Amino acid sequence: MKALVFLASVLSLSVAIEIFDVNSLNIENLEFEIEESFVYEFLEKYDQEVTDDSGIVAIVNEYADKIFKNIEVFAVKNHLDSLNLTDVANDFWDSSINLTNGHLDGISTIDRANDVVVTYNSSEKTMEIYLPIVFSNLNFTYDYHVIILLIGPKGSIVGKIRDFKMDLKLLFDFNTYHATVESVQTTNTGLVSLTFHGNGIVDIVVNTLSVFVPAILQPLIALIVEDVVKDVANLVVDTTHMVCSIKVKWQDVHLSATELLVSSSQGTFILEIKPGLKFAGLESFIMRGFIVFTIIFSLSFGIGKFNINPGISGFEIEFDLDKNLSRSVHEFLSRFEVGDIDLDDIDVAVNEYADKFFENIRSLAVKNHLDPLTLSDVEDEFLNASIILTQGHLDGISTVERSDDAEVTYSTDKKLRIHLPIMFSNLSFAYDYHIIILTTEHQGDMFNKFKDFKMDVKLIFDFDSSHAAVRSITSTVGRLSITISGDVDLDLISVNTISEFVSATLKPSIASKIEDMVTDVANGTVTAINDLIDGILSPTTINSIL
Repeated sequence: MKALVFLASVLSLSVAIEIFDVNSLNIENLEFEIEESFVYEFLEKYDQEVTDDSGIVAIVNEYADKIFKNIEVFAVKNHLDSLNLTDVANDFWDSSINLTNGHLDGISTIDRANDVVVTYNSSEKTMEIYLPIVFSNLNFTYDYHVIILLIGPKGSIVGKIRDFKMDLKLLFDFNTYHATVESVQTTNTGLVSLTFHGNGIVDIVVNTLSVFVPAILQPLIALIVEDVVKDVANLVVDTTHMVCSIKVKWQDVHLSATELLVSSSQGTFILEIKPGLKFAGLESFIMRGFIVFTIIFSLSFGIGKFNINPGISGFEIEFDLDKNLSRSVHEFLSRFEVGDIDLDDIDVAVNEYADKFFENIRSLAVKNHLDPLTLSDVEDEFLNASIILTQGHLDGISTVERSDDAEVTYSTDKKLRIHLPIMFSNLSFAYDYHIIILTTEHQGDMFNKFKDFKMDVKLIFDFDSSHAAVRSITSTVGRLSITISGDVDLDLISVNTISEFVSATLKPSIASKIEDMVTDVANGTVTAINDLIDGILSPTTINSIL
């Protein structure tokens, strides 16, 4: 059963090759495509079909119809419709026929000609997929120049081929995890109808072309269509080999409880969801801890792209991240050697990854209109004075950066802790003020700049629950410089009053606002992580794959 799901899934990806980003990822859609289009249909047939000791035979037409729809799109996207045809020249007796500027259209009209049959041979551990193909509407055009009995008309010819049929057989060997194109064979070259256009056409020319074109062009077109089908089939085979090469690397993995596994090679990371794994007796959370968080974090903020590759006992998500980010991952992996692993707590500085992360945060702040940020008006009364602040705005949220080493700590309590020390290098706020002290009034504006506004964000990932959480967020506000401008008769009492109000009231209020914003981002990230993991590990998703 797993074998069937694997090959069907790889076949789907091979002809539809989709790139997903975090905004378009929909686990339910992926689940539906696999479950409803193939697994459900196969299980239905599994209950009905007669099986013997040699294996299982199932008809999977509904699934195949979806595959053919994807091939139609593939043909158009890859400029397989239309195709150029080679020129044809032929001389006989005192006559000659030349066909030029040929085009073949209709490759995208590919469809299923009959039942698509999947045969699994349990004794040989091989699976054969039989795909009967029909092209419902192939068309070709040529410019012709015919010389017969000193008559030399020129014109164009349009040919239509109906019910051009082929058989395609693919074989997958689960002993070697290799696929092959077993055969591609034309079974019916179809019915050809011809239409001639041009001047000086006479019956002898029409009759000659009517005999020549089917005799010469039908075999030629059959070869061209066969080559196209072989190319697409070989693409499926190549994609299958690419996915299966990952499987070979992990042949020493043994099943245990449900969890995630991540491997890495040359900057490409594979997050593999399987029904549990152990590495040489050692629980795999040690190997994939940091990488899981790296990848999920990256997805949460749109860093990198990835492909979804269904596998035999799960499916893999392949990530292509920035090369600089991979160094942190490989540094973490370099701490371990399978069979000789120190179980002490491990700290790893991940500064390059953190810098990329903050770069994305800065872009998000600007894109989401968080910099500058409008501040609410403020009114307050104290003793014999009142102050009104208007037209306030906070600038510099997008100057967030790393203030110190960003660290990831893995500990033997099966928890991964991330420490992100952050600072705002250029954070300021401004207001227009109106102050009344006793009977004196002053108006003007103020500019206030923070120095060394720092925060510590600490996150945790628990591998027992496969969930992330915000551990703590603390801040050190630092110093605040205040510049006040106003009337020429602005007195020292008013300046001191404004300064005291800003330091005592505004500074902690705005610091709290910034903390709330950072907390919202952290909580949003954690929610995205948990939602993604819940979606991947949900019973319906796992059951649809197994």
